Amino acid sequence: MVLKDKTVLITGAGNAIGRATTVLFANRSAKLFLVDDSIEKLEEMKTMGHITSECHTYPCDISNPTAVTSLYQEVMKKFGKVDILINNSNFGTWKRFEQNTTDEILQTFNRNSLGPILVTHTFLPGMIKANEGKIINVSSVYVNIPSPGVTVFAASKGALSAFTDSLRMELEATQVEVIGVLTAPLESDFVNYSAQIKSLRMGTETEIAEVILKACSKNKRRMIAGVYGNVLVNINKVLPALSESITRQMSRVAEFNGN
Repeated sequence: MVLKDKTVLITGAGNAIGRATTVLFANRSAKLFLVDDSIEKLEEMKTMGHITSECHTYPCDISNPTAVTSLYQEVMKKFGKVDILINNSNFGTWKRFEQNTTDEILQTFNRNSLGPILVTHTFLPGMIKANEGKIINVSSVYVNIPSPGVTVFAASKGALSAFTDSLRMELEATQVEVIGVLTAPLESDFVNYSAQIKSLRMGTETEIAEVILKACSKNKRRMIAGVYGNVLVNINKVLPALSESITRQMSRVAEFNGN
């Protein structure tokens, strides 16, 4: 897919995957509209010298319907349309379910599922009217791999993946494509990631961004990013007990480190 002059809206643009994705799309001359709830992260992105394409930033709590409406109005004022929507907002804690606070549970679902659903609901009518567009929802391999310590995170991303699959089927009669990208865990995914768990990840934000880029050109239901993610998902298909043993060991490492 030729990305030159395509309008790309990226939520969660300030996190590691968002930054890497921004760079890849900017290098292909896409017009970028970057969204994050952190003004500081957006300000930092403005100083990234290797972003040479047209780029606008906008702070927004995407779980707030009023804020999303304002976001829509701003995007329409700047570009008049969105060709590619990348729902990349992400938040999680690495801890047992009962150790999560109510606020952490709400924040996880707001960032990982409610927000992307609201943004999609707002921008989808324009794509349907134009009969073209791509929606890429960034989820997690934990949707397919049971793992202690990420119960809330996995549930929130599971909601996003279910939304992605059902919406894709609803839009089969149109030229609007909906694709799920399942990522391996990154340090930036969890606010209390231990050093040992960091060392177990086998993917980088750049590798994930490259899969997101490929998703724009490939008509696939779902793509898995990262060696770690692909290995565990495939193991889980044929040897689920072994997959659970691996994730159980990872969880024990996290607990040993007080997380």
